Amino acid sequence: MRQHMKDYIEFGHSGAARGVRLLAEYSKATEAFGELTGQPLVTIFGSARLGDGTPAGAAAEELARRCVRAGYGVVTGGSAGVMFTANRGAYEEAQKLGVSVERHSVGCAITLPFEEGGNRFLGTQTDFHYFFIR
Repeated sequence: MRQHMKDYIEFGHSGAARGVRLLAEYSKATEAFGELTGQPLVTIFGSARLGDGTPAGAAAEELARRCVRAGYGVVTGGSAGVMFTANRGAYEEAQKLGVSVERHSVGCAITLPFEEGGNRFLGTQTDFHYFFIR
């Protein structure tokens, strides 16, 4: 894409710029998930504030491991906390079973100024600006 269009999508604040950005995000997500066609997926929601050392984190990690053993991929928000532990469980279990981590540990990360980026246990990551597209 030409640089001026990238700048327009990234930094434009008009209604038209937002519309273009929405369509671009939707298209990117459709392409990313299109590669997962045929892969059954389970979404695990959870707090970025609860993770390692908490009952919620341990439960998310075990649930993700069981999902991968049952043939499901795991989709999270791709950040810290419960999302991190779920992706870790899915990623490690996929490696243990010798199946694709790209198809079994997926993160749909949101760009927020006060949050860190995606976690290191993502086989596939798609970044979003708008929550409702995510």
